[in-house]
Amino acid sequence: MWAILDAIGLGIPFLHCLLFGALISPTDPIPVLAILKTTGVPRSLQADIARESLLNDGVAVVVFLALFQLAGGMIGEYGHAGGFGVTEVLALFGREVIGGVIPGAIGGWLACLALRIAKNDAIDILITVATVMTVYAAAWKLHVSGPLALVVVGIMVALAMNNDRTDPEERDHLETFWEAIDHLLNAVLFTLMGFVLLSLVESFELGYLLAGLIAIPVVLGARLVSLGITLPLTSLRCGNVKSTISILTWGGLRGGISIALALSLQPDMSRELIVFITYIVVVFSILVQALSIGKLVKKLGVNS
Repeated sequence: MWAILDAIGLGIPFLHCLLFGALISPTDPIPVLAILKTTGVPRSLQADIARESLLNDGVAVVVFLALFQLAGGMIGEYGHAGGFGVTEVLALFGREVIGGVIPGAIGGWLACLALRIAKNDAIDILITVATVMTVYAAAWKLHVSGPLALVVVGIMVALAMNNDRTDPEERDHLETFWEAIDHLLNAVLFTLMGFVLLSLVESFELGYLLAGLIAIPVVLGARLVSLGITLPLTSLRCGNVKSTISILTWGGLRGGISIALALSLQPDMSRELIVFITYIVVVFSILVQALSIGKLVKKLGVNS
């Protein structure tokens, strides 16, 4: 994107393009999984998509925070980024990742223990809400990654709720509640994005639209390459690696997290351009990728 933007006369600093790369990499598996459930895709592949997205989201946010500071922002009590070097960035990344995993693991273990005792869908919801708020507050107080901590909690709770001893109705109620929360917060984020775009309409350039359209294949290509390199080294495959890479690439929808991170940029971080590009990529993923993922699954012949 750095080279492309420079070629079309919208050149921005390379570090700002890295910020865009970090904020556009998180994916939203909720709508994809809702569609895949109706296409006969194996439950194991659905779980792989959800776990890949959770881990991807958590790491991407940590990378974004480090780049944000390098770009001159200030987050929490870390201070200004002007004196940041490689050592400081690596220390920050390690602190965010390791520090985020520990409270997440503790909170996830306590939540699983409470869920095992409760055996009631209403109480289960209260337990998970309390866990989310408590773990995130603890991570914020410790200045470690709250999103990554909640990724750990989410994976642990999901594994606990998907065992054979859990009542399917109890699990479905819990999933329905958190899916509703996800949709509600996404609606709020899209509304905020709309207000921001309206406020920037006077500074809009036709080149912004061109940049957004070009960013679509660039983002998809980057995801395809990264999956093609790493997927063969993991167990995240169903049937064959090619089919799984195709589904994970096209099913990697961008959503609320990307919008939230774009809105958090400072004005001097090429915010206007990045917000426009992000919005176009997100809209494309929702209107085109989400509505065609079912046809792709059928064409690849991936079913249970």
